[in-house]
Amino acid sequence: MTNADNGREPGAAEGHSSTNQPKKERPESAPAKYPVMGPTELSPLFNPESVAVFGASESSDSVGAKVFANLVDGGYAGDLIAINPKHGSVLGKPCFPTIGAAERAIDLAVIATPGRTVAQILRQCGEAGVRHVVILSAGFGETGDAGHA
Repeated sequence: MTNADNGREPGAAEGHSSTNQPKKERPESAPAKYPVMGPTELSPLFNPESVAVFGASESSDSVGAKVFANLVDGGYAGDLIAINPKHGSVLGKPCFPTIGAAERAIDLAVIATPGRTVAQILRQCGEAGVRHVVILSAGFGETGDAGHA
């Protein structure tokens, strides 16, 4: 049933239908060279079906361990992958030495390792087709001029 005044379904936002979302229009202020981003481009970042945690471990003082444990304890329902070359499993889940060894598509990678390892891990993520990464790391500015943004 549609609203007779505007042809939309009740409760549907202007320009959107609850059953069929039209293509987003470019705001007049946006330059034509930039594509309009719809919800699907960011869905794997904010609602990932698979998450790889670099630095996952069972060590209580590790950021990677805390992130991984929070995802497990929080009931994350997607595919959760531990990445750490020093472990074969973490909290009962298989652990892989590299993201390539996991042999599955990853929506989001969380890098919780020392700063000196981040560039190599980002390279691995790019090679594996990971499009979204969150970095929780230290050790960049402390290393001198090369570590400053």
